[in-house]
Amino acid sequence: MPAPKLDKITAELKERSELLRLKCKKAVVQFGSRLDEDLPVLLGRPCKVTCSSPEPVTQDAFAQSVAGSDSVWAVSTFERGSEGKVILRFPFEVGATLSGLLLVMADNRILEKVQERELTEEDLDVLQEVANQLRGILMRTFQKAVHRDVYLSPEYFIRSDELPETFPSGRACTFSVNVQIPALLDSAFDVAVDFDTLARLFGVNITAADLARLEKALETGTAKAEKPTGHLGTAVLIASDADAQKMLRAGIEGAGLRVARVPDFQELSNAVRSGLITAVIIDASGVAKGLKLARVLRSFSPRCAIVLGAAQWSREHVLESLKAGVDALLTQPYETDVVAKKIAQALNKRNATQPVATLEV
Repeated sequence: MPAPKLDKITAELKERSELLRLKCKKAVVQFGSRLDEDLPVLLGRPCKVTCSSPEPVTQDAFAQSVAGSDSVWAVSTFERGSEGKVILRFPFEVGATLSGLLLVMADNRILEKVQERELTEEDLDVLQEVANQLRGILMRTFQKAVHRDVYLSPEYFIRSDELPETFPSGRACTFSVNVQIPALLDSAFDVAVDFDTLARLFGVNITAADLARLEKALETGTAKAEKPTGHLGTAVLIASDADAQKMLRAGIEGAGLRVARVPDFQELSNAVRSGLITAVIIDASGVAKGLKLARVLRSFSPRCAIVLGAAQWSREHVLESLKAGVDALLTQPYETDVVAKKIAQALNKRNATQPVATLEV
């Protein structure tokens, strides 16, 4: 019978996908721990490193998440001449120190800081070492994870506000790395590896085409008779009240988003910075605290939609919400269709890439 066969294939693909996810997660944890231990010693400065969980994303989704960011990219392959791309996105202040040419071409932001002694020669050496160690420890982590020699062959550096390369498989496994050095650096890096290349490296029999087939099968299997159409993406829900959480989750799913969990604020900030999170919905038990969180999240990303809910809103709170970059306000008790509508409006506002001048209340 066709149905049991499809179920078996889906189950096998799901098992392989989970195996690759676990292997990638273990490698990323080792990578972050190694950086966190080694960088303070190598740099001679306090340093804190945190990594987000690795996620498979389409090339288009990853390109959209980094579009418009002033970045320097390092493009490498696992073997010389290989098509499997490994792409690292460095924050501008780190990337601009990687070569004298880039430093000279920089639009004076780095040079002015050097001239005003905000950045010293020692600071520049530290920033360059961060980039070098990121690449070096990444390669050694893969070597340890697959128990064989793995070499990252550098191809080129480029400064660009767009993804400089395509992934042969059309999909990548990506995660962000946040590096905090007091008074010098608090930025997120992005690491993206071609999906098929990564699967071969870890010896897991799955391809990007298989993953797309699996996602389609799972979506079809769980689809409701009247599945809402809307924006695709991932949302984080922050709510302590069980009833509010239930209604907000239903509204998020009604807007076409899936709800993801993050273990802590650092993980949330990394995901928002890297563009992995499409929207953040907050049920604010205290309006002031909710506005403060919204303001911090907005500083991380101009693209992430932020929706804030509370028992009631004063005129002052509405004005503060505008200043904080909140896209829509919700009032308790929440109604699923209203929540879904407000989230859709917030997403449309951010997707239009226009300055926030109005607030949906």
